[in-house]
Parts: sequence; C-alpha cells; structure tokens
Amino acid sequence: MILNNNMRIQIPRRLFYMVAVLSLIVVLCIFHGTHVYETVDIPNKRWLLEMRAKTSWLNNHPQPLKALTYIRAKNSTSEEKPSNDYESSDEELWDNMLNLNYWTSSYADESSSIESWQDIINETSHLTQLNKTEEEFSSIPECHERRPVVITDDGQRQIPPELYNMAPTIFESVPTKFMERIRNPCWREENDILCLPAFFLAGFPKAGTTDLWAKISAHPHVVRSVKEPHYWTRRRIDSANYYTLRRYSDNYSGISELIKINDTEKQNLIVGDGSASTMWDNHRWRNYFDFDACKDHGPPYVIADIIHTILPNSKILVILRNPTDRLYSDYIYFGSKLRTAETFHNDVIETIDWFNACLQIASHRTCAYSHIDEINEKLPLVRLNIGLYSVYVRDWLKVFPRDQLMFLRLEDWHDMCPEILPKVYTFLELASLPSSWTTKICSLKQQNPTKRVAGPMFEKTRAILDQFYLSTNQELAAILQDVKFLWK
Repeated sequence: MILNNNMRIQIPRRLFYMVAVLSLIVVLCIFHGTHVYETVDIPNKRWLLEMRAKTSWLNNHPQPLKALTYIRAKNSTSEEKPSNDYESSDEELWDNMLNLNYWTSSYADESSSIESWQDIINETSHLTQLNKTEEEFSSIPECHERRPVVITDDGQRQIPPELYNMAPTIFESVPTKFMERIRNPCWREENDILCLPAFFLAGFPKAGTTDLWAKISAHPHVVRSVKEPHYWTRRRIDSANYYTLRRYSDNYSGISELIKINDTEKQNLIVGDGSASTMWDNHRWRNYFDFDACKDHGPPYVIADIIHTILPNSKILVILRNPTDRLYSDYIYFGSKLRTAETFHNDVIETIDWFNACLQIASHRTCAYSHIDEINEKLPLVRLNIGLYSVYVRDWLKVFPRDQLMFLRLEDWHDMCPEILPKVYTFLELASLPSSWTTKICSLKQQNPTKRVAGPMFEKTRAILDQFYLSTNQELAAILQDVKFLWK
C-alpha cells in the first residue's frame, strides 16, 4: 500500500485484481455446492460429500466399480427403474457410473440403505462375479489372475483391462511400430520426433548405478540424457498432469534432434533410462488393486508389464549389491546426520518386526511390494524390502526373455571394470571400443559414493540382516544360476 499526499490509502492494481478473482472463485464454489444439493434429491448430504471425495479414487479401483455396477443392476430390477438409459452401451454405462450426479440421484433415495462408502463395501462384500443376467457389465477377474498382452495379426495390442488401467495414456500414445532403420524406439508425431529409451538401468539404489551409468554414457553411440526421471514408477502417477509422456520424451530430445539431421551415422545411437527405482518400486500398485483382495498373491501386474507392452525389445541392465551392505549405505546416504550404526540397528529391528507382522496377513511377495506399514499405516524406518532382489527379478523374468536382462554385482564392477564394461557394451549392441578407451573410461572418478561416514555396521546388525536376506539370496542365486549372488 502507498500513502499519497492526501494520506489516502491506494490499493495496488495487481492486489485488487487478485482479490476480485479470489472473490469470484469463492462465489462460484458456493453456487456450485448449492446447485448440486438442489438438483440431486438426496437427503443424506454427508454421503454425497463422501462420494464426491471418492470419485477420483473410483477410476483406479475395479472392485468398488464392480460393486456400484451390481447396485445399479439390482436397483434397476425394481418397478421404478432409475433412468431410461439402463439399456445403454457398456461405454456409456461406465461413463455414467463415474458421473456422480447420475448415480447419486438415482440411488440415494429415502429408502436406500446405502448411507456411506463403507455401506457400499458391505453391500457387495459377498460378490465374486456378476451373474449371467448382468453380462452387459464388465466383470473383474480375481486379483491373482494375470493375463498376457496379445499382439494381433495387424499389429494391434490387446491389453487386459487391469493392465490397461495402470497406464492408459501410455498405451494409447505409443505406437506399435517405430521408425525404421533407427535402433532407438522413436516415432513421428505431427512435425516432431519423439523417442523413448532403448535400455533401462533398472536398479538398484546404492549399488553403483550412477557410476555404471556414467561409464555407459561415455560410449560415443549413447546420447546423454537425465539419468533418473523416475517416470515409470513415480512421476507419471504422482505428477500425471505435469510430468506427461511428452515431457518424459523431452529427456531424449537430444537423439530426436540428431535423427532429424538424417545422418546415417546417427542411426545406431541409443538413449537409456537410469532410474534406479524401475525394477523394484511398484508400491503404487495399490492405486489400481485392492490390498485385501490381492494380499495372498500381490499385484497381478508390475512396471515390467507396462514397459514390455510398449517397448518389448528393451535391454534391461541390473546391478546388485550385498543387500545388507546396500541397506546400510542407503540408510546413511538418504538420512540425516543423526543416523548412526546404533540408530540403524534399532530401526532394522523395528522394520523387520513390521515385515514379519505383514507376513501374518499377506504373502511374502505382497509385503515386498508394500512400502508402508499395513498395520500402523506409516513408512518403515529402513528400506528393507529393496534388498528382496529375487522377488523383483522373478517378476521381470516372467515378462522379458532372459537374454534381454544382464545382471552385475557391484563388488565385481569395482574390481573388474575394464573386463565387464566391454561386455555391457556388447549386451547393449554397441560398437566395440579399443581396450585403451575402455581402460580410460574405467579410470574415471567413481560417481556418487556414500561420502558421509557413520562408522561400521554393528556385527550383530549384520548377522540379523544376513539371516533376513538369506532365503531370497538363495533364490536369486538359483534363478541366475550363479552362486556369487549368495554373497558369502
């Protein structure tokens, strides 16, 4: 505010406009709320508020949707059907099911026993599938049933609806065929070229991914890009309106621009995604599947299914580390300066107790993919589940052929980089480099080590963790047919 010569207060024009806009928004919100209550004949407004809060959640949870479908079908058998478009097509029906005004006005009458969200769950808890008189409604298969993607003769994808629901924008946007004579998956869209990664350095955190990424990117045929966009596991879900597929592809604009040059030497270039969360971070599966329904088997689909559906030829690199050592490094690196070997020991004990409690109500695989304490509804104190490597490796091998995955150990990488790096280049189908080049690349400074020293791990803590990871290490060694993954 400014005082003029007449000592009158002048309101800055920008502030005036802001107040006016905010006032208009408040008025519209009040009008909208009143309008809803006036047009929807519903005596229990608390129930309407609950349903409004749950509407966005409905899109990702098939079981409640099936429940609502059942209620709609059941109510329609009464003398007074809710509306004339009961016989509408499946697509229109599901659109109506997600239209709050439509079904609240139809079923929240005086005689309805449904007064809360929990009532809907209770009303339909006995259902396993819709009966034959309701075949017009889509039924949801049991949570543990997993169906493959089918590619038709004309090259179209037939995606199971449960998988499609996890990434509809991706499945609709990415073509089934990419540009010819270009190694990297790219396609033309309007006047632009969009690209996605040809390979993934899929895990694991604090196991050497940053150092391995830097040395892979040193190859002249690998176009540098952001290492960890975390698009597939996090940002496409948590920031869907902002971090779109188009924005993700912008990470690879470098290769897009080179392809536009139409230089034949650019046809062998590739880009990758080095997000260390890609292989294991699937805890957002609960956005799409009900925990209680899936607890005996875990999520039917994981991130591997989404990636393989649109990028079936991807190369998957995985670098692993002794899970006990990885956990301590992870704990110190991502934590505060107050973390010590003693706090680590205490937090490990508490988190193992949480995991064992989870095993009382769910399967080992389900608990591995659940990054939250199901009983106390809080995050575990240490990221214990990341080290359950065999769970994630098994799931990825269900989707990708074995020859499209390469597994390394951090312990070997540090000691034998000049020997391992050429094998990595060969796996990625990159041109061989002179041994002097690879030696020079391997001599580059190690990237992203854990610099803060908190003292060595207590031996008693190591013994507890070694025992905790023993069975999954044994399974991993059996899957990969390599005893080195026992870390003995």
